[in-house]
Amino acid sequence: MKKNLMRFIFSIMILIGVMLLAQTSAQAASEIASSGFTMDSSTKSTIFEFEMPKDGKVKINIDVKERDSVPGSLTITIQKGYSESSEKIKEFTDIKSDSPVTDAEIALSRGKYYISYKLTNEMGDLTDTALWVNLKVELLPTIPVNIAKLKVNSITSLKGFTKKGYEVLKFGDADMDLVIPFTVKNGGGIYISMGVKDYGFNSIEGTIYKDKECKIPVGKSFVLKERDEFVDYVRTLSGKGTYYIKFTMDSNESMGETAFFIKLYDLNGNNRVISEGKTTIAYQDKANQKILYMITTKSTCILVVNVNPLDNSEGGMATFSLLDKNKKVISKSSKLYNKLTEDGTEFGEIQKVYTVPAGTYYIQVTASSNVYQLESFFLNVESNAGKSKEKARVMKVQETVGKGYLTSADKTSKVDWYKFTLNSDHYVQLYMEYSLDGAFDFEVLDSSGNVKFKYSEELDSNEGNYSTWFGKTFKKGTYYIKVYKRGGSSSVKYNFKLFNYDYGSYN
Repeated sequence: MKKNLMRFIFSIMILIGVMLLAQTSAQAASEIASSGFTMDSSTKSTIFEFEMPKDGKVKINIDVKERDSVPGSLTITIQKGYSESSEKIKEFTDIKSDSPVTDAEIALSRGKYYISYKLTNEMGDLTDTALWVNLKVELLPTIPVNIAKLKVNSITSLKGFTKKGYEVLKFGDADMDLVIPFTVKNGGGIYISMGVKDYGFNSIEGTIYKDKECKIPVGKSFVLKERDEFVDYVRTLSGKGTYYIKFTMDSNESMGETAFFIKLYDLNGNNRVISEGKTTIAYQDKANQKILYMITTKSTCILVVNVNPLDNSEGGMATFSLLDKNKKVISKSSKLYNKLTEDGTEFGEIQKVYTVPAGTYYIQVTASSNVYQLESFFLNVESNAGKSKEKARVMKVQETVGKGYLTSADKTSKVDWYKFTLNSDHYVQLYMEYSLDGAFDFEVLDSSGNVKFKYSEELDSNEGNYSTWFGKTFKKGTYYIKVYKRGGSSSVKYNFKLFNYDYGSYN
């Protein structure tokens, strides 16, 4: 009668133990499994699951107490699956009241695991055997080893901004702050890219400091949230040298090691020398609105400057000025805007052109995008123009191409001359392509100097490569084409061709 009463009490205790195990989430943050229950002949084996929230180590403590007359022995297995054939991670055997498991450590990856319990004794008959089981699995604090210094990437083109080559930083349970130094050679700005590697945190906030004690902040903080995949920030620095980023993690619970991705790019905000065909990445903030790019041309050419914003999802603007080798401004300021690409998915680059003689120049640029790629290259120019009306280049309608240029150094008195002759009345078209900085005109005059047609162009916000055409009926005779620039700093390169049609076909 007494034994039956005891077994009834044991059954109640088993039920309580199962309920305790099911409530492991209510335990302290470091406990991921905790239970207390009885095993006897009616419950000689059982299995429960638990969740490992992060990669890391756990500490396991198991002790048992005898509850009946025949001593028992317990085998406990940590395994990957529910069945007996599942992969075993760790097995503890012959656990008795005088031989508990104390502070055993096991490394586990994030995921679900199962704890299997089996009761035995030396007799093989469990009728008079019962053990009270206490088990606790705790997530051990992690103090990961981090890199001593963050790498800073140096790039010269937009292709350098990639989602590859990230470094990994790790938070442990013992400290929710990380302070990592980095060193920059330019010191204009720093481009910061962060990404989520481990989940389970609320946010990771970063702040740049000038000192390792993190007392002198540089710029605004930036944050990575758990829902983010990758986030990018740009921050202004106060010059070249070593800085420190303090990362602080906000988390509701301690869950072992938490890792995240980080990548830094050094952004150059300084004046610099550029070479034809080579790209450079520039950074401009509100306090540094102008950068001078020095370039040398070996012959008269079209000097082309392309500014390509890092973010082409929205329209952008850049302002250009041309300076001579003494840094004296020799052109008016040009404010240009980029345009949508043909497919309409993004905005293209901003292009500025100058026609210049051989020499050294500075291109002064201010862009609306604080990070952009700049590239410059040269285009050859040719001229077959006459330098006076008397020496005007003879144009054969539908055969000869007129081509010429007026540089930024040319005076407004310089004129390119062409002439053509019609043996009868004809409708004539003139088609011209040109690259312009500033303003230029061309006129068609008769042999007496009367202007029969005049084209004037002055572009303020869309300078670059363009074309124009006109058509007019001309009487029999000789005509002159006069091309000249307006404004001492203007420059233009052009080519054109004449087309003629039978006059009667237009009646």
